[in-house]
Amino acid sequence: VDQSTDGRTAAALATIDDDRLRYIHTDTVGVAKSRNIAVCESRAEIVVYTDDDCVCHGEWLASIHAEFQSDSSVEAVYGRVVPFGDHKGMICPCINESTERLVLEGPAIPALTLGGGNNMAFRKSVFRKVGLFLESLGPGTRLNHAEDTEFSFRVLFNRCKVVYTPIPLVQHDKWLDRAGFTDLLKGAMRGVALVFFAYSLRFDRVAFVYLMKTAYRLSRDRMGVGSVTIGLRYFCEGLALGPVYRLKRPASFVG
Repeated sequence: VDQSTDGRTAAALATIDDDRLRYIHTDTVGVAKSRNIAVCESRAEIVVYTDDDCVCHGEWLASIHAEFQSDSSVEAVYGRVVPFGDHKGMICPCINESTERLVLEGPAIPALTLGGGNNMAFRKSVFRKVGLFLESLGPGTRLNHAEDTEFSFRVLFNRCKVVYTPIPLVQHDKWLDRAGFTDLLKGAMRGVALVFFAYSLRFDRVAFVYLMKTAYRLSRDRMGVGSVTIGLRYFCEGLALGPVYRLKRPASFVG
């Protein structure tokens, strides 16, 4: 699913002679929209996601497929994400280097247990059960964050069986200097507040406890966002949006 404004992706894919590959160009903007298009257009019962700044291991898809094949009750699989290369003085965000396998069947904090949206896979039964990604969140939107956090937590909130395994490996080729990483964290704090306040309003204890812990760490300037004032400002912006997202319903998937 190509949202780019030039022809380089189409030209590169045209060199691949494989009738399993379907190329869809769209004028839409936003990673959540492209992910939803992929779900609706895909023909298989397993949908796998990575990002355009990632390099996937040669056995990435095979290891994800093997995980689903080994247990028919598993509905989602998340894999390990490590930095691509080494850039001294720079920071690679959105990684999960854990080598311990984990099985979840209830609410947990995605960033601490599963990782982000750059190495995740779902049976289509998940989308039939919980709906699609919220298209007002994530890169390409005004908020620019949290579409993967919200969706992953929604999957856990609905008691889907989710596995984290270190075997499906992706390398993340995104490097930020300290200022860039600080800016990323500001938006992330707004996204955290939005998502977990929305689920706190659904009386989810895990979301509420994490929300309170994040607020406390921000008040002690322990989140690396530059200052207490800046951190709490972004956090409060997210809190203000929480009730809106408590009422927001994702689009249904009926494919």
